[in-house]
Amino acid sequence: MRTRILTALSVAILLVGPQARGADHEHEHDPGEDFGRWVNCEDNEDPRRHCEERDAEWRASSATIRVDGGRNGGGLVVGWDKDIVRVKAVINARGKSRQHAEEIAQQIRIQMNDDLITATGPETRGDESWSVVFRIWAPRKSNLDLRAENGPVGALGITGKLRLVTHNGPVSLIGVGGNVVAKTHNGPLSVRLRGARWDGAGLDAETINGPVSLDIPRGYSANLESGTQNGPSDVDLPVRMRRGRWFAAALGDGGKPVRVVTHNGPVKIDSQ
Repeated sequence: MRTRILTALSVAILLVGPQARGADHEHEHDPGEDFGRWVNCEDNEDPRRHCEERDAEWRASSATIRVDGGRNGGGLVVGWDKDIVRVKAVINARGKSRQHAEEIAQQIRIQMNDDLITATGPETRGDESWSVVFRIWAPRKSNLDLRAENGPVGALGITGKLRLVTHNGPVSLIGVGGNVVAKTHNGPLSVRLRGARWDGAGLDAETINGPVSLDIPRGYSANLESGTQNGPSDVDLPVRMRRGRWFAAALGDGGKPVRVVTHNGPVKIDSQ
């Protein structure tokens, strides 16, 4: 199910009703390619699960785009060349039956107030549950504040002041820039750098009790800090790496600080 509503950012909205996929939904990259099951309604074979998608758009403002994924939800933002922000809410509900799950989903409200995107829904008990993951397309120059609990946060092709925090969920950063801070507890951290050097103040990304995956282009220039306190390391860089240690290295001509570390997890760094 899809819905599309034109709205101002300052107005709370309820997204309801069906709509077919429109021709204007071509995107350079879909965050679903990186987070799979978190952000689509495919493979819905569970007889007790209901999944639906709801859409909205508004003119971009200069304020920070804030997302509170709540319990089990999250937020994934992709940069594009349009001056509007598009939001797709992917709603998953589970109940005693698929009909019951659909009834739970119908009670979920998507709200946008003062630049905050979030969802509210009914109280659940037993095996009942619901979650909302927001897939967002925004201007490439945007500020983000993404938070989640047991769900994913991520950004692709966005430059600005970015803050991404989740507990028990994954973090993904692809081709971002600016002043970026990302943290996850008990979740994987994936960072893919693009270009020849960091554009902005720098990157500070870490996971506690999760693995790190870092992709660095050949010839990239940065002051890199990475590694793990307690875990194996697979590092494709001309640096000496010892188990249970972080390392610092000036890559290429040096440059802005890029910190990607893990506590108590493995680290894998590829340079290609």
